[in-house]
Amino acid sequence: MNLVMHTETFRDAASGQWIRRFSGRAAPREAFIDPDTGAVVRPRDLFPNQNDPFAINDRLQLGEGGYALRTLDRARLGMAPGRDHQSWAMNMIPFGVLLDGSILDPSGPWYDGGPADPNNPFDRACTGWEYEVTHPVVSQLVGVPALIAGHVQPSGMFHYHGYPRLLIEALRSEALARGKSSGPLTVGYSADGFPVLDYRFAESPGGRLVFRFSGYVLRKGQRQVVEFTNPATVPLGNHDGLYVQDYVFDPRQKNQEIEAALAQSEAYFGLTRSALRDGRASYALLDQHNGGVLGDVEGYQGSVYGCVLTPDWPMVPRLFAFEPDETFKQVIPFEPTGFGSRILKVLGVSEGRRSLYDNCPADLRSIRQWHERPPY
Repeated sequence: MNLVMHTETFRDAASGQWIRRFSGRAAPREAFIDPDTGAVVRPRDLFPNQNDPFAINDRLQLGEGGYALRTLDRARLGMAPGRDHQSWAMNMIPFGVLLDGSILDPSGPWYDGGPADPNNPFDRACTGWEYEVTHPVVSQLVGVPALIAGHVQPSGMFHYHGYPRLLIEALRSEALARGKSSGPLTVGYSADGFPVLDYRFAESPGGRLVFRFSGYVLRKGQRQVVEFTNPATVPLGNHDGLYVQDYVFDPRQKNQEIEAALAQSEAYFGLTRSALRDGRASYALLDQHNGGVLGDVEGYQGSVYGCVLTPDWPMVPRLFAFEPDETFKQVIPFEPTGFGSRILKVLGVSEGRRSLYDNCPADLRSIRQWHERPPY
């Protein structure tokens, strides 16, 4: 495969656990082919742009001397979240890494009572409301081209916020070229130890297409206080997808919305009404982690739990099923170090992921205690 990221699993001698580690270049491919137009898309030509003044840094590495990312391979251990499983909050920790070395990092800036400010990504006002970067307003504000659904951090690290369509189409073409025409398509690995899969695959060569969609829907009506948010700072307006908290996990409602879309437009993200009616396709909804047990995942024996990238929100999962590995927690520091951090401390400003907790007064700490789990 045409990849610059390498991954391997090994058994840790001390713990006996299976560990997955990553190495190679931490950057996207040089070019993609847009299957809709046939045009060549070069990510490096898209940055810097007017709202994202940073170029992709091709010197960034995974592994020793770079981002030494690793995970406990929970899929190999047969682990999966149960019905009453307690989730782990994302809290600005990257969700995972893709097969081309790019990071999956869907987190966005936080609402602080004023307009969205990409230079103020931390929740200084302890509102609990997070801007959704895939929303067109925020995408434009932070310089995310819709074509690739990602952009560049000040360090030069490119990361995806949404569904990486061009990369997935490239991986699908390469899988077909090496004879893999069925089964879930692995596109990366999550920080909590599971394969990351595409939402669409064939059960067998030339067989029925299987679609896995998200179970999330937009809340209805005007914004009100929702769980894990500050009742004193509710953004104005209706739930329209501008904020992560505009969405709620509601599989029953989502099924109704998919059926309505199939009835009205005959299709929903590649699933057609005729294919469903004729038995040439089927669909099911994922859990709140955007995951599920899927059959015959490459690199594993039999069916395993996997996280799924979907074209419908959240696209990239927004909850970890299990605790993410410490190495992924270091991509965005818990608290900054060096001269700049000392100045911030003198000014009384708390930055880094720790600020998501420290900026909340005692009576609002529950905003950062997702499912009774601390944020760090």
